[in-house]
Amino acid sequence: MLNRISHLCLLTLALAVGCADPQDHFGPNGTISQKASNHAAFATDYYNDPMRIDANFETRFAALPTMGSAKRLPWTDTYWPKNKGGIAYRWQTDESHTYTSPTYDAALEMSEEALAKLSPTEKYDLYAGNKAYTLTHRIKAENRKEETDWQGYCHGWTQASIHFDEPQPVVMTNADGLRIPFGSSDIKALLTYFQGEVVHSQFSVEQLPFKQEVTMIGSLCTSNKSSDPACADVNPGAFHVIMTNMVGIRSEAFGIDATTTAQKWNQPVHTYASQVLERWIPETEDPNIVEAVGVRSAVTYTAEIEPQWQATTGTSLHSDHTKTYHYVLYLDSEKKITGGEWAIPLQDGSLATFEQLREYFVESDENGDGEPDNTSEMVDGLMWQYFDIPDYAWVQGRGAFSQTYEPPFGPYAFINNSVTTRVQLYNYLAKLDEIYSAAVR
Repeated sequence: MLNRISHLCLLTLALAVGCADPQDHFGPNGTISQKASNHAAFATDYYNDPMRIDANFETRFAALPTMGSAKRLPWTDTYWPKNKGGIAYRWQTDESHTYTSPTYDAALEMSEEALAKLSPTEKYDLYAGNKAYTLTHRIKAENRKEETDWQGYCHGWTQASIHFDEPQPVVMTNADGLRIPFGSSDIKALLTYFQGEVVHSQFSVEQLPFKQEVTMIGSLCTSNKSSDPACADVNPGAFHVIMTNMVGIRSEAFGIDATTTAQKWNQPVHTYASQVLERWIPETEDPNIVEAVGVRSAVTYTAEIEPQWQATTGTSLHSDHTKTYHYVLYLDSEKKITGGEWAIPLQDGSLATFEQLREYFVESDENGDGEPDNTSEMVDGLMWQYFDIPDYAWVQGRGAFSQTYEPPFGPYAFINNSVTTRVQLYNYLAKLDEIYSAAVR
């Protein structure tokens, strides 16, 4: 298997000697064989149409910047994994689902040092004077130790880090004079949950006027199968339009699921640099495609770390990760991007597309026995080894804090996921505005 893989060489690998060379399969000189896939265009694909984010996006290839960075660097933090209790995790003492919160009277007697070690939700409940710890009960109820490691609140962290300035540690005093220390990650946790679980909802804007809609470009891959079209997008043409408009023109970050397969790892993209590799006239039945452009883009996003008391931006604790994507863009007669295909570089610098490489692995019969060398599971494994592409790109507006604080009526007031409960939760988190404002002064 490794010998077969080595025939298709990334830029950093050497071409192995073997009896079957995929360069022959891909066409003269290993080029993209001058042929565009039937799945190349996004104009007729609702799920991959970048204009759903903004109908005024620039699509003329020559007008799109080849590099860019967001003005606000998204801050790093944990994704608050559910198997550790989500944002109810006592991250300084590694306590999660089974701990008992102190009574309110006991909390009044606790030192600031001891209060600092409580979870983000316990601190918020105490600051609100909530003796029943209603928010903490809700978070504990929606998380289990049995959850897989990757499940958490990265979707909330991604958009919160894009829209909110990084909070500094702050000590907040509640109405009873209790001084509660909030670390930077405590406030980030509350912002993460607010953006990802409170102002984002399956209910409509008519039902929840404070809702911030999510616009996702690309289909959701849940099968892990390379034959599934949902696992071969977001269309790279759409991705390039979004990236260059959001980061390059507007200097704003946007979200991606950085992994192709069923696991979801949402990350905020804030920097990119693109380079044109080659241009040619493709063979296609689509009259809207008149030119193909091979592109390499280095895309940088903020990555997760463990929770921290201090802010991390500008320090050695801030974490970024860069991935290099190769793809082909298709242009129309006005030189506007109409779609594209993901690709990998061959040793001679030319490109092979997702569809071409998959066809090669499916049909490969190096021993000449008339049977394919690879099972469908083997094909999938090989494809995901070569194509580490984003599953989707997405944006969401910044949530606005409620201006009307509403105390809950008991410890389990937020357990049900109804419209009424969601409104009550939103209003209960009104005091997050006070904490955040104090932390970014």
